[in-house]
Amino acid sequence: MEEKHCSTCGKCYIGEDDQLCGECHKGPCCSITICDSCGFCDDCANDDSDPMHCSLCNACFGAVDECVDDDDTGVIHCIDCHTACEQCEECLLNQESCEDCGLCLECCRDNSEGGGCPDGETCVESAEWDEHICPGCDGWVTDKEDEDEFCETCELCKECCEGNSDCSEGMCAMDTDYADHFCEDCGLCFHDSDPCEDGCDQRCKDCCLAAVRAMGCDHDDWCFSDSDFEDHLKTEHGGAGHTHIASSSWSADGTQHWNPCRYCDEKMNPAGHESDAKGVCKVCGYISGSAIVITRQPRGVKCKTSIYDDYKEEPENGLLFYENNPVTFSVSAKSLKGDELTYQWYRKDNENPTATPYKLPEDGYYKGVTTATLEMPVSTQACQEDYSYYCVIGRKGDPTDTLKTAEAKLTATHAYSYQQAGVPVPTDDSERTPKYNVTWVDKNGNTHDGVVGGDPKCDGHKLPCLFEAGEYEAHYMTTGSKERIFPHTFELEKSYDAVGGGRVDMLVCTVCDYFVFVKSHVHDYGWNWDCTGFGSIYEYTFNIGGSTKTVEQLILESGYAHPEKCKVPGCEEFIMVPHSWGRWNVVLCPDTTGSKGGMEAECSVCEYKETEKIDGDWTKDTAIVTVKNGRATRMIVKPGNKIRLYPDDKAGQKAIGWKVEYLREYNDGSPVKKNWSSTEVASLFKLVNNGSALEWGCTIPAFSAMGAPGGGQFFFEPVYAACDHSGGTTVLNAKAQVCDRKGYTGDTACADCGQVISAGSDIYPPANASHTGTLQPLYYYGTNPSATTDASQGGKRYNARSGDCRHRAYEGDYRCTACGGTVKGKSGDFKHSGPFELRDVREATCTEKGYSGNQYCTECNKIAQKGASTPSLHEIAGNYQLINAAKPTCIAVGYSGDYQCTGDCGQIFRYGHVIDKFGHDWNSGESATQGKSNGILYTCRRAGCGETKFVKGSATTEYTVTVSNDGNGTGKADPSTAAAGTTITLTAKPNGGYHFKEWQVVMGSVTITNNQFSMPDGDVEVKAIFEEDAPPAPTDPAKPGISVTGSYTYDGSEKTANVTGYDAAAMDITGNTGTDAGDYTVSVTSKTGKWADGSTDAVTAAWKIGKATQGAPIGLTGTAPTTEDGSDGKISGVTDKMEYRTAAESSYTACSGTEIENLSAGHYFVRYAEDNNHFASPDAAVIVGEGAPLADCTITFNAGGGSGNMDSVTVKAGTNYILPECGFTAPTDQEFKAWEIDGTEYKVGASCTVNGNTEIKALWKGSAVIPTVYTVTVSNDGNGTGTASPSSAAAGMEIALTAAPNKGYHFKQWQVISGGVTITNNKFAMPAGDVEIKAIFEKNTSIGPIGPGTATYPITIQSGKNGGVTASHKSAAKGALVTLTVTPDKGYVLETLNAFNQNGSALPLTQQNGKYCFTMPASAVTVKATFMDDNTMLNFFVDVSASDYYYDAVLWAVGKSITGGTSATTFDPSGNCTRAQAVTFLWRAAGSPAPKTKVMPFTDVPAGSYYHDAVLWAMEQGITKGTSDTAFSPNATCTRAQIVTFLWRAGGSPAVSGSAAFTDVASDAYYAAAVAWAEKNGITGGIGGGLFGTGNTCTRAQIVTFLYRAMK
Repeated sequence: MEEKHCSTCGKCYIGEDDQLCGECHKGPCCSITICDSCGFCDDCANDDSDPMHCSLCNACFGAVDECVDDDDTGVIHCIDCHTACEQCEECLLNQESCEDCGLCLECCRDNSEGGGCPDGETCVESAEWDEHICPGCDGWVTDKEDEDEFCETCELCKECCEGNSDCSEGMCAMDTDYADHFCEDCGLCFHDSDPCEDGCDQRCKDCCLAAVRAMGCDHDDWCFSDSDFEDHLKTEHGGAGHTHIASSSWSADGTQHWNPCRYCDEKMNPAGHESDAKGVCKVCGYISGSAIVITRQPRGVKCKTSIYDDYKEEPENGLLFYENNPVTFSVSAKSLKGDELTYQWYRKDNENPTATPYKLPEDGYYKGVTTATLEMPVSTQACQEDYSYYCVIGRKGDPTDTLKTAEAKLTATHAYSYQQAGVPVPTDDSERTPKYNVTWVDKNGNTHDGVVGGDPKCDGHKLPCLFEAGEYEAHYMTTGSKERIFPHTFELEKSYDAVGGGRVDMLVCTVCDYFVFVKSHVHDYGWNWDCTGFGSIYEYTFNIGGSTKTVEQLILESGYAHPEKCKVPGCEEFIMVPHSWGRWNVVLCPDTTGSKGGMEAECSVCEYKETEKIDGDWTKDTAIVTVKNGRATRMIVKPGNKIRLYPDDKAGQKAIGWKVEYLREYNDGSPVKKNWSSTEVASLFKLVNNGSALEWGCTIPAFSAMGAPGGGQFFFEPVYAACDHSGGTTVLNAKAQVCDRKGYTGDTACADCGQVISAGSDIYPPANASHTGTLQPLYYYGTNPSATTDASQGGKRYNARSGDCRHRAYEGDYRCTACGGTVKGKSGDFKHSGPFELRDVREATCTEKGYSGNQYCTECNKIAQKGASTPSLHEIAGNYQLINAAKPTCIAVGYSGDYQCTGDCGQIFRYGHVIDKFGHDWNSGESATQGKSNGILYTCRRAGCGETKFVKGSATTEYTVTVSNDGNGTGKADPSTAAAGTTITLTAKPNGGYHFKEWQVVMGSVTITNNQFSMPDGDVEVKAIFEEDAPPAPTDPAKPGISVTGSYTYDGSEKTANVTGYDAAAMDITGNTGTDAGDYTVSVTSKTGKWADGSTDAVTAAWKIGKATQGAPIGLTGTAPTTEDGSDGKISGVTDKMEYRTAAESSYTACSGTEIENLSAGHYFVRYAEDNNHFASPDAAVIVGEGAPLADCTITFNAGGGSGNMDSVTVKAGTNYILPECGFTAPTDQEFKAWEIDGTEYKVGASCTVNGNTEIKALWKGSAVIPTVYTVTVSNDGNGTGTASPSSAAAGMEIALTAAPNKGYHFKQWQVISGGVTITNNKFAMPAGDVEIKAIFEKNTSIGPIGPGTATYPITIQSGKNGGVTASHKSAAKGALVTLTVTPDKGYVLETLNAFNQNGSALPLTQQNGKYCFTMPASAVTVKATFMDDNTMLNFFVDVSASDYYYDAVLWAVGKSITGGTSATTFDPSGNCTRAQAVTFLWRAAGSPAPKTKVMPFTDVPAGSYYHDAVLWAMEQGITKGTSDTAFSPNATCTRAQIVTFLWRAGGSPAVSGSAAFTDVASDAYYAAAVAWAEKNGITGGIGGGLFGTGNTCTRAQIVTFLYRAMK
């Protein structure tokens, strides 16, 4: 009876909507949750013996599939939680993955070692990888400070450096002495040829001696550069009457060359030049048109870009200021005339090739622009420039003779600093972080509620290049052609209390300040004990009942569970897991213990045993369930329990029911057995399914209904039958795309048997995808190597290291909360152990700064701590004195003084300036008498002056100065009372918001100048006037740094970007709105027109609107073809926005109209195509059924008078049947002629269409008699030659004669020497005997201009179809030689050619150089020609016709012995081309060269195979490396992309500008350059519709056509 009461509290659930747990019968009344899918509570569903829920996400296996890799990982999990390494496809749940590449550590290490890293510890996708890569060859450099491994001059690895150098000892090509290290005549390095030491320091000894010899001197003790060498030649070797001796060297002019006499200018052995195609004489080397010979071209330079001058850090990682980053280009040349050469260097802008090259000036930045060596620093924006440099060389002896060198490119890589602030990169899908309700207490003790999170997610951040931007936009570190995204490095900023328990941490990236909120992981241990404060098991225990016990002990003592570590990635805490009862032993028999028997149970995981008396679940009313070929959801059952059954998959079969066996076997009783068939089980166990044969359910009946005593075991086994796949479909193996790991759409499978109908497709992460979850630091405790995110108990950082001399410090690993992957932390500096030594100390001088020195670690000989600059001596107080100083006075100017060094130099290093004189400061004066005059005596109050002035007047009378104001400020006079003549000073003080304007004189006649006036003889009143301040001028705002936050996806509405750093009050903004998906640029400008720093440019930031997703198409129907194997099926309901593919194809074809027509039966996948605003949608699967079966037709053979039998053949109606060889025995004296079908003859190998029962009859003809063959001999009179075709033949055969006259002669007639034949029109019939013929020729008669009296006769051309004939004359006089040129149309050849006089007699024709000639008679001439099909190819292949596009290519390939076809009569143009055929065609086209090695690395290429040597050759040429280290896969088919790549590599992988104009060729595809090359060279034009057909299989016709076009 089904249980309807809660087993804990007894609440009745009859009539309730809620249900009880199907295992423990507890209800929601006791605070448990019942799963809607499986009907179990969480504890029962997670039973380890047969779990129904995923142990990671707790998803029910009734709603999501269980992962098939459970056995590999030991973790029962669902397919949504399954994460696999993309390279080896091993599950990552039981191993760590590399944060940088996302692969497992083993695959990451393999890739690292494959890329050259010796220990495999550096990931190829990590930032550290670039620090070890040579920019020239991408090879590995372990230590760039090791001079044996890396060249600091050119910043390339030693191998690249030596490869760029022509020096045999490897001198770096960037060395300043490099250009002077080679002989200027022969170009040899002075390591290979001794330099001349007698003054000719630019030549080797041999070249110097050759130069001496060339000047006619045979003495060994002279040098070509000796100052008196020319005098020596004149006096010793140029005397009169000397013997001319030819020099071994050559002299030349424009027409001839000669050996000059050693001692004079006599020309010996003169001869004309023998020039090759390049204009160079093969004998003397003279160059037509120029006497300049370039012996060494300038080479391209690879370097790092310079960083800008105000970069605040010390240059790191090889970064250089441009002053310390020079490069050189050099050239070596000589003049054949011996005169001096001139040089001028130019710069070419490769981005604008049509622009005039820039002539470099000698301005300090460029050095040596008029020499053979150009030196310049690398600019601070070279990474964004594309310049090449070349030199124009001239001769001073002839300024018009110039020669341009090759162009040498400057390639500069970006300069980055990992200490600069990163730029956050938001996700493309507008995903946001989780929201959390939190509480916090402010400083006043008040509690607040709020919500945190819900912000746009950020993929990571990017790092900017440090070059001086100038006219270029800011750009960032890249990998290949993509901007590189670095993972965030988070630190804990603050924490909040989460509503409902737990904590919410705010983590902030230390590089780009991006923040995210994360809820701490909280455990539910499954018991009611008070565990408050419980922490890590490594250091904490808790007290229960007065005893201290560990977590493991407490869990085991519960009696129903054992401890296991929490399976949340990164968590090391223990949780309770119910026991898995694996082995059962009966200890009490129910029959002898009052129906209360029992069993002893042992956990199969921890071997815990329950040994007390048991009368609960293991009584007589309980049985054990075992499933053969499947699994069940329960192991222990009672009558009334419901269980689910899952049969194992079997190919082509489905489960149609179950059979059950019952067995009770106790220690003290007889065994009981019962068996029920599938029919009985369906009724007795109430067997049902969910509409699919993959999942069943049943109810355990009462033991009494089964006739069983109770207890024991049930053995369930599925019953299978053949599956017709009519039960619908389901999706298997689907996997969500997480972080930077790809997902899987799932396979479409039969819902009955599980057979996969169509494979799914990978879901690739977005570009620059990184970890989307929060990065939590990893820790470990004690010696346990496992990692945990629990940092509460002071654990140590996982994989952290303090650093040493050779290893940087490392902060430790992190774990992503989204995918569980391990993320690399930040590396620090080296930690040198010492002892240390101070080096590089530089003392300061008077004018130069000093250096405190670097601290070197003597253990590793590297700088442990850099020193600092020290000031020059002139900058230190006490090292200089002040001279020439003079103070100003009232009447004389002063001087501030000069600073003079008190050291050895004694120079003045800083000059002073003039100080203005003070002017007198008179006091108020006092009465005084001078002589007879009374007045006032004024005295200067300035110290040291004391000068006086006397003003005559009466006794002193003081007057008053009154100062008033307008209310907006105050004013005063000093002094306020004074005698006449006293200087009065006025002072005005404005109120706030006002400024002083002017003084108004109210009373008294005074003039105020500079706030002063002279006191008159009377009182004075002045008024201070103030003016309100003007409003402040707009302030230029500070130049902002803007960025766009948030992510935006197309939905048809206009989007407005959220721009941070933008101030609407002070700035204008454009470009911040958009509707369509795409890239946009926000532009912000100052409203005042300029920024606070004076610049006026706009500040920009990039943002984008992402493409929207689309749902799969619906409402599509498939219609079967009319007949079996027909191709007139269709799919209805499509639109022109859709595309489709077959199950076997990877590429899609665009739809047009509402139907897809001309389809064969099969599975098709239709989706909405990607467009400017949408991603491609998921596939909708459509089945086009089979058409009506075709009728069987019988082909019988009729011997037609012959004998023997040929078996009949049965084919389908509509079959093109190829006629076989005849198998009958011919009648006497006859042989097989052809086959006859319905009165029409057919040759063997021809095809006929069979639409019904057909009889094929043999036709016979008389057999041939082998005739006697006779010989034709053709002689001549010495003035030409003659030939006969054929030269031997049977009697009666026609013999054609051909005469070829020598120059100046023409053919006259044939003479019959023997044989008695008659020759007509150069032909005769072969008699029954040998024949000898002689060709007679006649000398041509010179015919002058045709005068008025000379008769001419017309020539008429009559040529048939398919060709034409032209004559050298339209009319000619008698005796003139007329030449005929024959031009057949394509696919045709000349059949007959005759020339007739007016009487109809044929004129003799002679053939010479492919043309025909005759002598004009004294009459009109008619020329007649006929043409016939060119059956050359048809003689070989019946499946190649002259109208086929590949006709010429096949004809060429056969003629070159590249291919002989697939049989004697077929080429198979539509057949797939295999990898073996492809390399063999290429090898034969190259002349079948012998490979250099005989060792074959591929085990699937047998010795003696037709493609063995071709594979070795292709491997040596770098055309292919095989499909693995040991496999070539010769029988695998080639795609069109692979074939053009093979051709491109065979041609040396030539560089090509631009890209191919095909939409299915991605710019970063491995074949992109090859396809562009093939398109630009006319090798392919694609397959139409803007497509190249990248993944299409390449046919035999296509590959020979590709080869033919590439090599013709």
